[in-house]
Amino acid sequence: KSLFAGSWINHNFKIWIGHDEDNQAWDLLADARERLVSFEQGNPDYPKEKIEKAWQQIYIAEGSDWCWWYGDEHQSAHNKEFDEIYRNHLKSMYELLELNPPRNLSKPIFTGVIQTKASMPEDYITPVIDGKRTHYYEWSQAGQFQALDSGGAMHSVSKMIKLLKFGFDAQNLYLMLEFDNNNLNVHQNSRLQIEVLNQSKLNIDIPFEKHHTTDNTNVVSAYDSLLEIAVKRDYLFESGYGELEFLVHLVQDTSRLETIPESEPIVLKIPQKDQELFWST
Repeated sequence: KSLFAGSWINHNFKIWIGHDEDNQAWDLLADARERLVSFEQGNPDYPKEKIEKAWQQIYIAEGSDWCWWYGDEHQSAHNKEFDEIYRNHLKSMYELLELNPPRNLSKPIFTGVIQTKASMPEDYITPVIDGKRTHYYEWSQAGQFQALDSGGAMHSVSKMIKLLKFGFDAQNLYLMLEFDNNNLNVHQNSRLQIEVLNQSKLNIDIPFEKHHTTDNTNVVSAYDSLLEIAVKRDYLFESGYGELEFLVHLVQDTSRLETIPESEPIVLKIPQKDQELFWST
């Protein structure tokens, strides 16, 4: 006698595989597992306890419950949290090997409606990049992400980044960050990193300096009571416009201490320079 492959639901695996979300979850797991096997073979002297912990992350991610919730068969109020926890286990595997996790692990697998609590810009802004509140109105029309309000089940109790504001004018993308100075401890090797997910290998590193300009003047920043940043639109897009998916990381040496948003990137649509995006009556 022989047993055919199947499950206790409809005798097949449709619950766990076949939907785009299920398939993506398995692909990310397969990539992580293959990377761990390759790393272990190529680095025989790497600490065994870290290898064992990395395997534990893989074993947890191999549990069938994750893909029970991906796809269109089952929904709950916690799909977003399940998705984030699953991806965090795979991220932890890479981090235990001191490798940067793939960018896809920073983007949600779950395609349902997820609120980042990010509001979009209401008008063009042209702030003074001096690291200070030059006047109230310079950031008043910007979009924003309130980091301390984004907790839910994944809330971090000791956030260093309090607030991210963002906007643009015809020339630049602008970012402003407020920090919790009780938790923030800036060192010589501290920096902010803007990770653009929908463009290959675009990470913009911003040091915590009073005034900083890159050699090609594409990025200008200033840090005082705030961190303010201007990035030329032509540096982000050849055409000067497009859709930007980005995360912001607080980095110390080679370690990412904090990321906002935690679960999915901010998606910002930047129009053509001569296109009227904001309307007033």
